[in-house]
Amino acid sequence: MGVRAELNHTTTTQVQGWKDTILDYCAEFNGHPDSDCIVDPASVWQMACGYLGNHAADQKKLSRMLETYQRECDREVRGEDVLLSDDPRDEAERNRLFDEKLQERFEEAGGKECWVSLPPAERLRWEKEVVQEVQIALGEQAYQRLSPEEKKDADFWAYTRCAMHKDLNATKGAAERMARSWEEEKRTPAPIELLSKTQVTAAEPDRAPKKGKRKRLPERGGVKLTSLLGALVKNKNPNKGHQARFRVYCRKILGYEILFPDTSNNRYQSHGNAATEIVHHRQLYINFLLKVQDQKATTGGPNHMEENILHGLMDDSTFTELQVLSLYSQAISLPLAQLVRVPYHQSRNGLDLGPEFDRLLKHLESTVVLMTVFKNLWPDLIKLLQVFS
Repeated sequence: MGVRAELNHTTTTQVQGWKDTILDYCAEFNGHPDSDCIVDPASVWQMACGYLGNHAADQKKLSRMLETYQRECDREVRGEDVLLSDDPRDEAERNRLFDEKLQERFEEAGGKECWVSLPPAERLRWEKEVVQEVQIALGEQAYQRLSPEEKKDADFWAYTRCAMHKDLNATKGAAERMARSWEEEKRTPAPIELLSKTQVTAAEPDRAPKKGKRKRLPERGGVKLTSLLGALVKNKNPNKGHQARFRVYCRKILGYEILFPDTSNNRYQSHGNAATEIVHHRQLYINFLLKVQDQKATTGGPNHMEENILHGLMDDSTFTELQVLSLYSQAISLPLAQLVRVPYHQSRNGLDLGPEFDRLLKHLESTVVLMTVFKNLWPDLIKLLQVFS
């Protein structure tokens, strides 16, 4: 269908863009010297049975509007079949509807005499509207005569969304839930706060928040650390951070370079990949920052971000969140991406993924049950370990 730029991102503009695209392709086909039939855009829309978008509100609204338009086109095509029918019953109904719609137009124009006095172009426009209204009305009657199964097929519409966006939302929701659980459980200390300089200043006791502004919750945890470390060793701006220095350090220590996941840009699964990288090379990053700290000892010491990252890497609770993110990434996110983003010749549409998502949901539910059991047994396991130690 091609890639076209819209004037804006409003839903109305996007719907009109789809209508224009289908209209242009039908006109191109119908005007081709080798075409052996005429394709009506309404018949193309009648065959549409779904829309693939994402989780944004405008895309949900767009799918609903396209679904409504598809049903209007379905009734229009069915009505055209009735208009061309030789059945006497269809002819009688056509004549009744035409008389009814024309009478409505006569009244709108101010009577039959005023109708006749209208400019020919204006009368032609109104007559086309009458034909379309009659056609849709006949199509609705034809639709109502269908069996329930046939109606279900005619009205079928599927809205499938981006699987990677599903995974992103699940990861974000899980990270937020994990952050709240530290306060709820209160068994171990929560991850240390990784506040910016501005937030540190705002949190000072003698600096009350401005009127009308709510106090901002402190930032902490695994996702915050992956964001900070990504900004330091893989910044979207090549002139910021310690990117070149980190590459040199890796070559010296490991013999190869590490390409840290791009968390400073919007990338699906980047924070899960970054958590795995930090878990695998935790001590490497600590040693690197300590080396940076030593090199800056004579020039004022490390900056605020470097100190935050170093403290976060050494914090056990923050590292626990990184391990959880890494486990979810390895067990769920990456296998899901491999399942969805198969090579083009093996591609499946969104409906084929339904059973796979059902299987994923059952897997997650069973995991929750196992974790609940493990959580209840945890005190006994600690006592058992203490006995053996």
